[in-house]
Amino acid sequence: MGSNGTYAEFITVPEAIVVLKPKKISFEEAAAIPSAALTALQIFNRLQISPKNTMLITGATGGVGSFLVKILVAHKIKNIMATVGREESTRLLLNMGLKENQIVNYKLTDLRDNLLKANNNQPFDIAIDLVGNEIAEITAELLKINGTYVDVTFMNTTKSRETLFNKGSSILNISNYAHSMTKNYAYYKDNLQRIAEMIQDGTISPPSYKIVGKLSTETVLEAHRMLKYNQTNGNKLIMIHE
Repeated sequence: MGSNGTYAEFITVPEAIVVLKPKKISFEEAAAIPSAALTALQIFNRLQISPKNTMLITGATGGVGSFLVKILVAHKIKNIMATVGREESTRLLLNMGLKENQIVNYKLTDLRDNLLKANNNQPFDIAIDLVGNEIAEITAELLKINGTYVDVTFMNTTKSRETLFNKGSSILNISNYAHSMTKNYAYYKDNLQRIAEMIQDGTISPPSYKIVGKLSTETVLEAHRMLKYNQTNGNKLIMIHE
C-alpha cells in the first residue's frame, strides 16, 4: 500500500498487512477490493457523518464510490446525492439502495442547478469529490460555508481551491499511503479485516468486476482505454496471470 501500484506477475507485501479473503467470494472479486475499499472506509471513518448531514458524491459508481455508497447505506445514512454519467451507473446505484431522486446525470445541462434543486435548493454539508477537474469546481460551488470537502483525486483546480478557501471549507485529504510512511501496518490489516467481515456477513456486497484478459501489454492498454473513456460500467478491471 506504499505506492500507486504496479503491473507485475508477482509482488511482495509485508506479511503484517495480509488478511484472508472472505470465503464466499472468488479470488477475482477479492483482487478488486483492497485499494478501493480501504479508501472508502477511510472516508467514512474520518468524516464521522451525522444522519442529518447532506452529502454529495461525484463519481459514485467508480471503485471507491461504489464501496462508499454501500457502506453509507449499510449505516443508514440517507441524505446522499450522487452523480453518474451513464444509465448503467444509475441502475447500479439503485441496486445499492439509492433512490432515483438521489441520482443526477452529470452530462445533463445545468448540473449545478439540478443538484441544488435535488437538495431542496440548499448547499451540501459534505462534498466528496471522486472525479476532480471541472467537476471539482461545481462540487466546490455546491458546498455550504464552512462545509467539508473530501479530496480523493488530488485533481482539483485553481478555481475550485479558490472557492473552497473563500468559503472557509475544511478540506479532508484522503490517502491510503499515509500510514505506510510510518510502517503502521496494523492500519491496513485491521481495516482489511473489517471489510472482509462486512462482505462475509452480507453487510455490503463484493465489487463487480470485468476480466480484461491475461496480463500483457495489450490488456494493460485496453484497461487504460476503458478507464479513459468511462467504459467500465462500474466494474473493477482485472487481468489474470496464468
